[in-house]
Amino acid sequence: MFSIKFGALVFALPGLLNGNIKLAHDNGLEGLELGFVRREERGFTLGQQWFRGYYMEESDKWNIQFPSMSVCEFDFCGLKHPRGTEKGDRVRDINPLYPEIHVKDGLNKKDSSFAKFVNEQFMFSQSYGKDIYDLESQPKEFAWKPKGSQPDGGAEAITVTLRRRPGEGADKLNQTANSDTASALLSEITPWEGGEGRGGMAIVDLQLDITVTVTKNGESFAFTRTYDRTVKYSSSDKSTSKVYYTVNGGTTKYYRKGDLTFVAAGKDELEIKDDNITSNRLTFHCDTSQQPDSITYTRGARQSTGTTQE
Repeated sequence: MFSIKFGALVFALPGLLNGNIKLAHDNGLEGLELGFVRREERGFTLGQQWFRGYYMEESDKWNIQFPSMSVCEFDFCGLKHPRGTEKGDRVRDINPLYPEIHVKDGLNKKDSSFAKFVNEQFMFSQSYGKDIYDLESQPKEFAWKPKGSQPDGGAEAITVTLRRRPGEGADKLNQTANSDTASALLSEITPWEGGEGRGGMAIVDLQLDITVTVTKNGESFAFTRTYDRTVKYSSSDKSTSKVYYTVNGGTTKYYRKGDLTFVAAGKDELEIKDDNITSNRLTFHCDTSQQPDSITYTRGARQSTGTTQE
């Protein structure tokens, strides 16, 4: 079955530059084809990193995708001009925006084969690095070469390299409560479960580097983008909950039934009150052996983790 979405050319809308993103949302559209207008006309605004970042933020805010791009500079310059010439340098300076838009959209599209591999295997399995929340993984490389039957003019080879590391919020996946009263404890753990709805707290658990290397006519171009992965783990009083608690450093998994009432298989119901809180120290855990309820990727700044795993 076809999945059809409606969008527009960005220059067909009356807004100014990124103002058209909200305008597209307000009019029920789902995507925009960006126009990479020539240098003489608008100064290559999308060629500036801060402006591209703003576009990506607005894309996330208004849920508008950028599935394609009209590169007007190619009407004047072509990749046949070598690096080091005015025209050759001009068109190559445009390229970093391509993987930034399309890779991000692919990661956040749950039914794409790329997103499924990244989330269900590379970001989930210890095969690519021992403890996924410990050190940076070894890189995973995919190489692609076109078939001989394909027409000339495309890339001779494309290599995609993935690298994973812990995110800045990885320590929030496991937290020990330090409250001394029952009311304070409830206030402490409720945000960990995402509030009253218990849909999960947003946690930046991992980072992903994607390096795309394109080779054509013996010349290679490489671009690396870093993405923060934000996850949510929902909770309930059932053993299928993706959040559980342990008590006093034990291994028994408790699930929160009420405000401060916890249940566990083969154990009496535990209710924490002011008079027993000091003897029942809770530790909150996200069950990372399960897939999160939601996964979202946004541009991030590379975190330093020290040693790379062997």
